[in-house]
Amino acid sequence: GIPKASLPYVFDRFYQVDHSDHQIAGGTGLGLALSKELVELHKGTIAVDSNEGEGTVFSVFLPLGCDHLPEDQLIQKKSLQDQGYSLQKVDISATTSDQWEYAESQSKIDAPLILIVEDNVDMRHFIEEQFSGTYRTITAEDGWEGWKKCLSDMPDLVVSDVAMPRRNGIELCDQIKQDERTAHVPILLLTSKATSEDQLIGLKKGADDYVTKPFDPKMLLARAENIIATRRALRSHFSAAKPLTIEPSQVTVTSVDEEFLHSVLKSIEANMSNPDYRVQDLSRDVAMSRMHLYRKIKAITGQTVVELIRTIRLKRAAQLILQNQSTIAEITYQVGFSDLQYFRKCFKKLFGCSPSEYVTESNQAHSTIESS
Repeated sequence: GIPKASLPYVFDRFYQVDHSDHQIAGGTGLGLALSKELVELHKGTIAVDSNEGEGTVFSVFLPLGCDHLPEDQLIQKKSLQDQGYSLQKVDISATTSDQWEYAESQSKIDAPLILIVEDNVDMRHFIEEQFSGTYRTITAEDGWEGWKKCLSDMPDLVVSDVAMPRRNGIELCDQIKQDERTAHVPILLLTSKATSEDQLIGLKKGADDYVTKPFDPKMLLARAENIIATRRALRSHFSAAKPLTIEPSQVTVTSVDEEFLHSVLKSIEANMSNPDYRVQDLSRDVAMSRMHLYRKIKAITGQTVVELIRTIRLKRAAQLILQNQSTIAEITYQVGFSDLQYFRKCFKKLFGCSPSEYVTESNQAHSTIESS
């Protein structure tokens, strides 16, 4: 049955009665609205009678015959051939299909991964189609399955409906943002509730953006691209070859991320001169499995854990070089490199010049600033 208070709205587009506590498959709020439109096109009426705990009855009344319909709304019985249509057999070889699928998979191999969480099958496929040309996609039918896939696949973006059974979008958003392993994952929520109060609830739970149903697919794509581009810019900022003091506040999005990166940087800096400090040591220090550590570091910085440790060592080396208090060889060992040649090679790869050239260029730049 349907609550009495909801009965006046069941034929409104996108209206959904909240049955999230026991509903298995969700809807879009379109079925009854479309039914009403179709009935009225035939000059009929549709009515609803419902009692909670008992059930619901929908009654459709259609006038017989065609006299009530305008002539231009009647379709005469004609064959497709009579109307000028023809059927043609198209021969598409399996080889061509295989080549196309291979080319598409190759072009998207490095594309961002989007997790689509939507309980309605048709809507889930529709959203997936919007992203399929540019992004890699995986799907989940509710928040509970979405959480499992977020944890295992570490997507670049989660696009989630709000009203879902078992675990809704707000609860999923809260869980993702509160867990240290996934707090960096951005979330775009879809909802048919357009009030600012409803949206504020999701934003307070850490949602990065909202799109209200019904939505323009172009708008959805634009919002998703903006979020992904922002995250990409953060990665570039973090890994940029600049002798900056690395501070978590420069590269984080949430407080959970800030705490995580602070612990990572603190552990690496505490072991800066130890050439044997490895990924498994950092994993132990931050109390995270190697797999989740790798995925989270990769998602935030765009680097592997090994690359991150090396980058921080090299940036610290750049800072020490500019202080002119130690030789290049001494600095090499101070930042945990045991091979001077390897240190020079890594330094040049990151900064585009050798350590000695780095000093010269920095001094020249400093002189230019002073003279101006």
